[in-house]
This record gives sequence, C-alpha cells and structure tokens, in this order.
Amino acid sequence: MKVLEFIKKNISIFSVLGFLFITFFIIIYSSNNESACAQGWLFFLKIILVFLSILVFLLDFLFKNIFSSRLQLNLFQLVITIILILFFSFKIYKLS
Repeated sequence: MKVLEFIKKNISIFSVLGFLFITFFIIIYSSNNESACAQGWLFFLKIILVFLSILVFLLDFLFKNIFSSRLQLNLFQLVITIILILFFSFKIYKLS
C-alpha cells in the first residue's frame, strides 16, 4: 500500500514521459533486426531515448523543487510538453 501512495504522491507528466522513453528503449533494445542499416539507426535511437529519459527525469526533479503545488507542476509540465509537440510537428510539417 505504501508503494501506491508513493507513486500517487510523486507522479507527474515528466515522470510518465521518462518512463515511456525508458519503455521504448527496452522494446528497441530487445528487438533483433538483422540489417546493418537498421542496426545503425536503432543504436542512434537508443542513445537519443536514454538522453531524453535522463533529461526529462532531471527536469522533473528540478520542477518538483521549484513548484510546491502538484497542480501547478503538472500544468506547467503539460504546457511545456504541448509547446514542444507543436514546435516539432510544425518543424516536420515545414520540412516535408
């Protein structure tokens, strides 16, 4: 029961994103693709996922120390996430 209360107390948007990045890393790490080209891209993707998960967890820790309210923390992290998604989606749309 203490584990569930700890998770409910410390959950935030960035912690969920970091967990998703680590999950994708584990899924990609366990895949066995034979082609050399795919192996190169998968290695690059693994490095990016590890870097992103560490960055997101560090930002989550920093923002947890800055914001005292869980609502403010989650709202701020949601706004940052939406801004980044919109920025990169417009960048990709502009390139294609």
